[in-house]
Amino acid sequence: MSTWHEAPTLRGQFVLLRPLEEDDWQALAKANDSPGILEYFPYGQGSEPPSAENVAAAVRDPGRQALVQIDQRTHDVVGTTSVYFVDEAKRQLTIGYTWLSQAARGGLINTEAKLLLFRHAFETLGAVRVQLYVDDRNERSLRAVARLGAQREGELRKHARRRDGSWRSTVVFSVIDDDWPAVRTGLEAALRRLPLVVEGGEECSPGFGSPATGIVSFFRLDPDDPQRGNGPLDIAGRRANGTAPRPGLESELDRRDAGAGRNGAVIEHAVQRLDLLCRDFPVQS
Repeated sequence: MSTWHEAPTLRGQFVLLRPLEEDDWQALAKANDSPGILEYFPYGQGSEPPSAENVAAAVRDPGRQALVQIDQRTHDVVGTTSVYFVDEAKRQLTIGYTWLSQAARGGLINTEAKLLLFRHAFETLGAVRVQLYVDDRNERSLRAVARLGAQREGELRKHARRRDGSWRSTVVFSVIDDDWPAVRTGLEAALRRLPLVVEGGEECSPGFGSPATGIVSFFRLDPDDPQRGNGPLDIAGRRANGTAPRPGLESELDRRDAGAGRNGAVIEHAVQRLDLLCRDFPVQS
């Protein structure tokens, strides 16, 4: 069988993509931790919560190379993605059926997964075109795909039904082989910057240019616990490989916030420090 028609196993620092197996359905059901995860999937089995039946159907679908996404740090299943509409003669394919657990969103898993998939397409298979389809109402995904460097080509009107019965217009994006060097550079650069941990919901836009891929979270400090430092805010960001922030950053923040209060009483003050936080948590190569 041609490599074009074999589901790949792709391993990165943050995510492992491997062929979906029927036994994965329970882990996927656990990862499906938010009611909105499948909201924009076209009506059908793919838009239903993971079950033994619909996972088996995805595995057996001859037109789809279904992959499971595994967090390399925790080894937990955190979602799926797929390669489909594969056309070896025209050297093109589509990436889609992608979802991630709420806990895995906004971090490096999706960024690295796209890098691995594009690299497989362009460098292993020799593709000249990769497509991505997005529901026109899915603002989050529209922004995310555009940030990848994919070109928005247009809309397929009334292209599919949603679960609520409404007609979906599908926005078509593509990356072609001419785009790939710049897209690869952008994705690799994004992986060298660690997004801050998710909780508060404020997007982190560092001063060096393009926004970080993550979201900021702030935690209160216990000033009576020396293991948690003495600053007014705990440092939510940590390197993606689990190591601590650079030495001295907590005390540096503490000095800057001296007199601002203890026990996280001034959360709003932290928003002014996003540039410092984003710059000071690069991911080690």
